[in-house]
Amino acid sequence: MIRCMHYIGEKPLASNHAGNKARIDIDSVLEQKCGKCILNINQIAYKNIFEKIKWVFNISNAKLLLKIWSIKNKIIILQYPFYFNPFIRKTLSNLDIHNKEILIVHDVDSLRSIGEQSLGGDIADMNRAVAVVLHNQKMIDALQKLGLRTPVVNLELFDYLLNGELPKQNYKLGNTIVFAGNLGKSIFLKDKRFEKLRLNFNLYGPNFDKEKISWNNVTYKGSFKPNEIPYYLEGSFGLIWDGNLLDTCSGAFGEYMKYNNPHKLSLYIAAGLPVVVWEKAAIADFVKKYN
Repeated sequence: MIRCMHYIGEKPLASNHAGNKARIDIDSVLEQKCGKCILNINQIAYKNIFEKIKWVFNISNAKLLLKIWSIKNKIIILQYPFYFNPFIRKTLSNLDIHNKEILIVHDVDSLRSIGEQSLGGDIADMNRAVAVVLHNQKMIDALQKLGLRTPVVNLELFDYLLNGELPKQNYKLGNTIVFAGNLGKSIFLKDKRFEKLRLNFNLYGPNFDKEKISWNNVTYKGSFKPNEIPYYLEGSFGLIWDGNLLDTCSGAFGEYMKYNNPHKLSLYIAAGLPVVVWEKAAIADFVKKYN
């Protein structure tokens, strides 16, 4: 007999980027709306291989694995993929043997490489669930074409929970563009043609390289915690862009935009900013639909 709905909570590492913000917000919503949190799992940053080995022989961690194995006859909501060590990932992936899983998908990592051969693992994991929540219709179509059979819910947009009041609406029509994110992987910012754009850019986020991004039309505004940054964004439009080039979204991260919902879309909307997005991105449909 299947009992009431439960979920497994996540405790991600603290950071000055929004990489874990969506997971934390979903945990908050599940805590309010769902049944019981069966257990919370902490993410761990290992400094070396010896710390990983030490983890295996820690009694409390062995008890955690046994506790996961003991979960039976429940409907469990899980966030996917599992960003934990290999032992926890493997144990979580076997929960479907005695339970029914609902997966809320944050990323399909194998789609980043656009290699259909590597998608087998992700498809298999999702097909063992009773339902999956996917980003958008483009992601749904792509995965179903590749063999996804599980019933799907179209999320459309990730939540971006705020701690307090809505940010003050600093938006004014103009030529100042906001770009927030991990600036270290945003290679297009280093293109020397960037300075020739008749636009001004306010950049926010970690890993800013002031030596390689020294254009006169760029102002670095700093790095803020995910719960703080919506209150600091200033500009006319939020830019959603990824990859190596200014002309088009390219490379693995750029191609991935054809399938995923970048979380910065939720950030910009929470901050009250209209957005500019690549016309071939999956979220272009959402932007057009809601104007």
